[in-house]
Amino acid sequence: MTIRSVLALVDGGSSSEQALKTAIHVGLSFDAHVEVLHVETPLNPFVPAMPDGVGAAGAAQVAGDLEADVRKRAEAAQGLFQTHCIDAGLKIIEPDEERIAIASFAWRLVSGHDNPELARRGRLVDLIVMGRPDAADGGVDSAALEAALFDTGRPVLIASGGELTLTEAPMAIAWDGSREATRSLSAALPFLKVAKRALIFSVTDAPTDDGLENLAVYLRGHGIDSEIFLIANQERTIAEALHHEMQSHGVGITIMGAYGHSVISEFLFGGVTRDMLKDQQLTLFMAH
Repeated sequence: MTIRSVLALVDGGSSSEQALKTAIHVGLSFDAHVEVLHVETPLNPFVPAMPDGVGAAGAAQVAGDLEADVRKRAEAAQGLFQTHCIDAGLKIIEPDEERIAIASFAWRLVSGHDNPELARRGRLVDLIVMGRPDAADGGVDSAALEAALFDTGRPVLIASGGELTLTEAPMAIAWDGSREATRSLSAALPFLKVAKRALIFSVTDAPTDDGLENLAVYLRGHGIDSEIFLIANQERTIAEALHHEMQSHGVGITIMGAYGHSVISEFLFGGVTRDMLKDQQLTLFMAH
């Protein structure tokens, strides 16, 4: 089990550079192929819905602003690829070119919408890398994040504002024994084998947890050393408790399950997932 193909969504927004740098680090670490995807929103026949009283001139101004934003994002995304991939001397191939046995990188620009493009293209890669969508793109409730985590069936690595290090920092496992946490752990094994050290965190009121010991045994079977931390559930949210412990131990990547509500619910994600996704300082490895 390893990482051979990565899809990196670079939308031209505020987190694009960190998403691309994270994807590059993963590609170089695993000799994987990284496809850098930018989805350009089609402008025609798009007609923005205008409030009552807004005339043709106002509608034209809004349409012009939207077109300028689409072009600005595409230029920003392609500029990042030029700087961090081409100018950096990485191996660049065409998107549909046969892949080679070393790390390679390709730029793909498509016209469409993030969620269906990401859902379709993400199903045939080993890992999806993306940044945290900013408020302008819906934040935690963005369509792209939903598509990546719930529509592809693939693990998602969500970049933080810091530099990703796979070998210099331990990985954290936020463990509750659930199906989602188990799926995330299984998908993250290639990363854990590179890091060789894991910190297992569980927020609980119980003095011991046999399930955590069993998890440590499972990891040892894969050559991964681990240490268990039981976190008392005090007057903090689970996300606050996990954040404090992970920051104090200097973890690199946090592995956890992505929990979701029904699609007819007001919010897509469960409370802990939502809070962790909002934490800009944590690099998250998640699967649903």
